[in-house]
Amino acid sequence: MKRIVLLSILGAFTFGATAQTSSDTSSVTISAMQEISLPVNIYKTNSEERREIRGQYELENGKVLTVSNVGRKIYAEIEGQPQAELVAASPNIFVATNRKMKLKFEQYENGSIVDVLATYVVRDQSVAGAAAVEHLVTVASLR
Repeated sequence: MKRIVLLSILGAFTFGATAQTSSDTSSVTISAMQEISLPVNIYKTNSEERREIRGQYELENGKVLTVSNVGRKIYAEIEGQPQAELVAASPNIFVATNRKMKLKFEQYENGSIVDVLATYVVRDQSVAGAAAVEHLVTVASLR
């Protein structure tokens, strides 16, 4: 009897933590909700670093990521998602203050952006009347 209970518990943990890939190989959906954490130490960006990341990036899932700044504040918006204020964890990693988005910029040595890896929370309410489910999606920009 103990073995059946133990197997049931292990099965529940395994089911909750499975990752699934969609037929679109450009994104991965993680079923067990993981959190995006704010950095312990916030990196202070300079005006040149903020200028380098500004712009629009087409993501592999067809959505557009827009990065802008007003003064020293940096904002990002992924098509269909609300705009979020970002803080820098390093010169190339930025996290939304609401912990719903994380951006990692890959750069050439001259500072121009090569690629962006965006991880963000998607709220899915596909069944009417059912509670909405949040999951993380990670996509790269098109090169």
